[in-house]
Amino acid sequence: MTSNVFVASRQRSDTPASLSPSSIPAQDAARRETLARQYSLLALLIERDVRASDHDVSTPLPTRDLSPIILAFRSLREGAGSSTVAAAAAWHLGTRRESRVLAVAPQGIFSGFRTLFNLPPDVRPSDIFWRYTDSIFLAFTSDKSENNCSTHPPLNLEPADLCDAHFTHVVVDLGHDDTETAQLWRGAADVLVTVAEPDAHTAVKLSKHALAGNEVLLFNKALGFSESHADVMLFLRTAPGLSERIAPQIVPNDEFAARAALQRGPVTQLVPFAESAQAIAALSTWLILRAARLREEARC
Repeated sequence: MTSNVFVASRQRSDTPASLSPSSIPAQDAARRETLARQYSLLALLIERDVRASDHDVSTPLPTRDLSPIILAFRSLREGAGSSTVAAAAAWHLGTRRESRVLAVAPQGIFSGFRTLFNLPPDVRPSDIFWRYTDSIFLAFTSDKSENNCSTHPPLNLEPADLCDAHFTHVVVDLGHDDTETAQLWRGAADVLVTVAEPDAHTAVKLSKHALAGNEVLLFNKALGFSESHADVMLFLRTAPGLSERIAPQIVPNDEFAARAALQRGPVTQLVPFAESAQAIAALSTWLILRAARLREEARC
């Protein structure tokens, strides 16, 4: 049996549903070699679409000496909202001119991206890459429950496998997992965004949490009318070692974000005028600028 690389597009009806199976390597090859070949096919697909798209056909592909900016999102605790923020950030970055974004959900936490990018329910562990739009691609492994019922071995999507100059940005949703692959992505990220709700639990947990050199803190699901949320955010912004690591944007817990999730799409795509969408859009730009500054400081 051969492994298929499926390409899903919600906006282009003229896009082929899948690549030719004859162009995919046999399954008896090593897993890592298979992934490398699949990625090569994806790169060729991107190059073909960029040249044939209705956009500026003179726009060149990034050169190989340019590495993509990696933004990794993790939840301080389960349910903090890293998947929601990561998906919305990926969409916003994908709308920028000349951008090509790879959204990655490694190690069995794909369920959040599956909902937020509205992918079909019959996706299989062997279907590595999906195209959401002409500029946004998804890479994932299956959920843990699917692995138990599948004959395909799960793939660990590591930075060395996926970070390539064909992409301008790589957005990773690490969820709350602390796996070996998640640790690799944390270290490889230009900026690691820890998503947390501004409550007492966050205040206690952050008092024992040592921030990594590339880590910043984002307040999500903030209630504008809540005095306790305001008190926690004020306390953390004045805490030694935290004030300069807290993102200036605060993502509110508004009705539009909830409705976008019910409609299975990023809030920045479905409701771009919402306060939460505008906050994540501004956050994305701030993160890109911060990543560029950190890279410049590392070169000096």
